[in-house]
Order: sequence, then structure tokens, then C-alpha cells
Amino acid sequence: MTSIDLSIIIVNWNTKELVKQCIRSIIKHTHTIEYEIIVVDNHSDDGSGLEILNNFPTITLIENNENLGFAKANNIGIRNAHGRYLLLLNSDTYIDHNVFVDMVRYMDAHTDYGILSPIIMTPDMVPYSMRIRPLTPLLSLLKILNLYFFIYKEYVPRDRSTPIEVQVVGGSCMCIRREVIDTVGYLEEKFFLYNEEDDFCRRALTKGWKIVFNPQNYIIHLHGMSTGKKDIYEKVQIEGYKSDLVFFRKYYSKWTAFLLKRAYQFTFILRILIFCLTIVHPSLQEKSRRNITLLWKMLQL
Repeated sequence: MTSIDLSIIIVNWNTKELVKQCIRSIIKHTHTIEYEIIVVDNHSDDGSGLEILNNFPTITLIENNENLGFAKANNIGIRNAHGRYLLLLNSDTYIDHNVFVDMVRYMDAHTDYGILSPIIMTPDMVPYSMRIRPLTPLLSLLKILNLYFFIYKEYVPRDRSTPIEVQVVGGSCMCIRREVIDTVGYLEEKFFLYNEEDDFCRRALTKGWKIVFNPQNYIIHLHGMSTGKKDIYEKVQIEGYKSDLVFFRKYYSKWTAFLLKRAYQFTFILRILIFCLTIVHPSLQEKSRRNITLLWKMLQL
């Protein structure tokens, strides 16, 4: 049996300072378990690889020759991991206490749970809401119409002392029992960005594994720091839309997927028309052109 309790897998793409902060927090606060840190770098051009090697020579760094996406990069980390548990951790997160030992102990004591997520906190220690039920066509339609947060209320635990069984958890900090990978397989690599955790949780449930959201444990997430940069906005939007289409086609009927895609396209056309009206205003011209270009590209998918 492996002597490593936890393999912490961090996918990095041009978040040099954030990933260093994340690693430092792990090294500072993680004690009394055997762990390894594996960073999979998706062909960063900000010098991340060299910085990681210089500052953390004992961790495992895997440098890809291209940006392979979140799911595929995590799979590379999983294939090189040796731990009883695998922790998929975003590069824009950090910890301020020995949280990972608590997660390992909880999973050791509850062998029917295959996946665990802690509560995700802002730097001001405000809990992020979390969707704990599967993505459905209705929720997708609400997102398309920008009505999601007006109608659907995501879960925010009022009682942080009680773990609850859920159907899905977010991917920013997902602890996976090794046996789940053995029975379910790896993350679906058709998802370049987003929806891979939804897909993985569904597959785990069908194999009889339970999923737990444990608000007794928390990590801190600098939300959107890795995907919210202006220079990658277009790529994030396009890849997110493509992942939605893959998800619809896999889990819904062909007609449902077809109608959701048409709803997206109708919304894109409507937004293009709106941006065409705003482009006459000098202060909005550049932003309008960018959005029109983006929406037109998404219409071609």
C-alpha cells in the first residue's frame, strides 16, 4: 500500500504568483499526513515553470508543450500521483490551517464517500454559494437568459457543523478516493474547461459512490483569478460554450441539446444586435467590436 496519503494536483496556466502562494500555504500548514504536490503546467508563458523549480525543488512539475485544458492536465497529474486520495486544487486557492489532514481523516472514517469538497471561502471569509444538484436543461436555459442567479438559489450552509450528501460539487477543491478513479475512470477530456466536475460526479454516482460537501473544512479561493483575465476572456467564453454543448449532447436527448443550442444562438444574435446599437458611442466602440467578434465566433460552433 502506498505511504502517501494525499496527492495534491494543481493545474497552472499563467498564474505564477498565485500558484506560488498556493504551494507555500500547503507547505506551511499541512502536517501529520504524507503528501505530494504535483503541478501540471499548461504551457505557461509567464515563467511559471522556472519559478516553481527554483522555489520548490522537491515538488513534481510536469510541463506540457501546449495548453491541454483543465481536464486533460488533471488527468496527467492523476496518472503521476501515488496518494490514497487525489486532491484537484485550483491554482488561485490557498489554505490558512491544516485542512487537508481533516479531509483525509473524514474520508478514512466514511468509506462510502468517494468525493469530498470543503466549503469555499472568499479572502474575507465569506462562503461562496455552491450548486449541489446536477445541471439540468432548465438551469442551462436560465443561464442562457441571464436569469440563473435571479431564480435559482445555490446552496450556502447555515450550519457549518454538519456535512451533507450531495449530487455534485465544484472542481476548485475536489478530494477523490483512489478507488473512484479505478471504477469511474479519469476526467472526460472532451471538456477543455468547465463541466468536467459535473460529468465526473454523475459517473461516480452511477457506480454507487457517494459525494459529501463538508463545511467543517474550508479553503480560500481568489475566485476568477485564473480564468477572469481580460486577455483570455474570449477563449474562456468559447471553451465554456463548447463544454456546454458537449455536456448537453452527452446527458440530454438530441432534441433537448438541439433546442438549448438554438437558445444560445438566438441569445448571441440578440446580443450582437444590441452591441451594434452601442458601437456608435465612441467610449463603447472597442468593447462592442470585441463582443460582436466573440459572439460571431460562437455562432459558428
